[in-house]
Amino acid sequence: MAPRRLAGGWLDSLGIIASAHVAPRRVDVWLPPGYIYRGTPSAVIYAHDGQNLFDAHEAYSGVDWGIAPAAALLMRDGIIGSVIIVGIWNTPARIGEYLPRRPLLSATGAALRASAMLDVGPIRSDAYLRFITGELKPLIDARYRTSADPAATMLLGSSMGGLIALYGALEYPGTFGAAACLSPHWSVADAWFVDALAEQLPDPGRLRIYHDRGTAGIDAGYAAGQQRFDAALLRRGYQPGRDVWSLVADGAGHHEAAWRERVAVPLRALLGDAHPGRPVRHAPHQIATRQ
Repeated sequence: MAPRRLAGGWLDSLGIIASAHVAPRRVDVWLPPGYIYRGTPSAVIYAHDGQNLFDAHEAYSGVDWGIAPAAALLMRDGIIGSVIIVGIWNTPARIGEYLPRRPLLSATGAALRASAMLDVGPIRSDAYLRFITGELKPLIDARYRTSADPAATMLLGSSMGGLIALYGALEYPGTFGAAACLSPHWSVADAWFVDALAEQLPDPGRLRIYHDRGTAGIDAGYAAGQQRFDAALLRRGYQPGRDVWSLVADGAGHHEAAWRERVAVPLRALLGDAHPGRPVRHAPHQIATRQ
């Protein structure tokens, strides 16, 4: 498929990418405005549920995230530097690929899996991450001018995609320096699940985390999980506005239109000031109103 213009840049579809670890899937790559003229490497976002990112006709609900125009505007205003966005389409095995496996290896996790509470089929999240880190990322690095700095390499997703974005950064902190988790599906389990993920946190300064929730629909049930994870981050020494951003979008629901409205916030927080890892002026820690 020939690249097409999008938000001043180019959308390059790589077609169906095969894997030794998981089922093949489509991957699309957005190259920002000026990419072909810029010699310096770009930051890279690896984003899940890729069919929802760039084209409303391919998105679940007929609304795409608008992430390319949001990134282009932030680049134009000098708030973030050049960034490439890799959209990884999901498959029918989405839940099994996005559900973090390590917490389910505990006694509590095994009991939950054995009950009717968590019947999602094979848990393939570790295999999915091996696909991204061992197969897809080398392909992207070879094809495009990407930064080798983990601080400039991030994962992004919503709902179950938010969980796998966080889990991927925890499992591969030497590869990914940031995770953007919009409405992560905390209610997939209970407090023990949040605690198990928090146990994997690397030392402060190695990972930047953005996570949020709305207050309507499914998101209304995420408050306890978000608060518990926030508390774990603070106990671990993560600093608001430097290592972690936690947002409550008042009135926002659990759908692409809601994530479209605020997708610029994690981009600004995690890639802001055109210098990954630098404290960011443009994104406050707590935002109590809808974005």
